[in-house]
Amino acid sequence: MYQKAIQIFKPDLGEKHPYSARSLNNFAAVFKAMGAYWKAEPLHRESMRNFKPAFGGRRPDYARSLNDLAGLFKGMGVFEMAEPLHQEAMQIQNKTALGERHPG
Repeated sequence: MYQKAIQIFKPDLGEKHPYSARSLNNFAAVFKAMGAYWKAEPLHRESMRNFKPAFGGRRPDYARSLNDLAGLFKGMGVFEMAEPLHQEAMQIQNKTALGERHPG
């Protein structure tokens, strides 16, 4: 289903469109759930690369993409790669959910 969505969104909307990036992220989650981490990682990374220009790296969708890649690394036991991604996602979420003036 997600693969079909990617086939539809990419040509019509472009790979940098949020729908395309979200479909990639969701497709990666399927591979992660199957334990196919080597298939999930490149999809998560591509999703992140596409969300960042679309939202300037300051939106909840980009933060979710960071968190999902961090969760993948955590599942693989590569905690040193997961931690900075979780921290960046948390900073974005704090600023977007709580406002720019929030000290978090």
